[in-house]
Amino acid sequence: MSDRESRASILSCAEQLFAEQGYDRARVDEIARRAGVNKALIYYYFASKEGLIDELIRRFLDESLSFKADFLAAASVSHQSRSAATERIIAFLRKRRNMISIIMSEALKDDPRNTVLFRYVDASFTQTMGLTRDRSITTHTNDVEPHTRLRLFFGAVAPLLLFVLLEDRWNEYFGDDPDQVRALFIELFGRLYDGSVSPPERRPNG
Repeated sequence: MSDRESRASILSCAEQLFAEQGYDRARVDEIARRAGVNKALIYYYFASKEGLIDELIRRFLDESLSFKADFLAAASVSHQSRSAATERIIAFLRKRRNMISIIMSEALKDDPRNTVLFRYVDASFTQTMGLTRDRSITTHTNDVEPHTRLRLFFGAVAPLLLFVLLEDRWNEYFGDDPDQVRALFIELFGRLYDGSVSPPERRPNG
């Protein structure tokens, strides 16, 4: 394999193993075995297991922000329906469920260093606001203020990520129709999103 192919294989196997076993339990020996490379090559490319997950996270952030840039650019010139737009987002995230699972698992650890989820939120919202200003897409705020971040994440982003992670298991456990579940979630997500981007009501003084 070429250097590029070796790196790609190592990252792919590491992502799969981290998602299956969790970052802490996954061993570099097993990653090397699955990738069909010498363990020393992993350390040559990435220095450590931590270097591996850092590279996976960096790549996921880049992919996500690139997708969002393209998505917002298309939204500014098209009239696709809310449901079609949500389907496109879900399709993107489903292909990256392993990384979402890894990031969410890391975020739940009792370790102040595990800030990747919040770094993603920060970079994502900052980029969104910049693009919406540059492309004249209507928004309710010009800055990523604390209440804006809170509403967008817990009112829109978190439910979307959770649905992508649990959709298949939900349908299997409850025996629900996948198409109906997807349609109902998209309807619910539209309401959640509208509520998360609406400006907060002003309370009367006194």
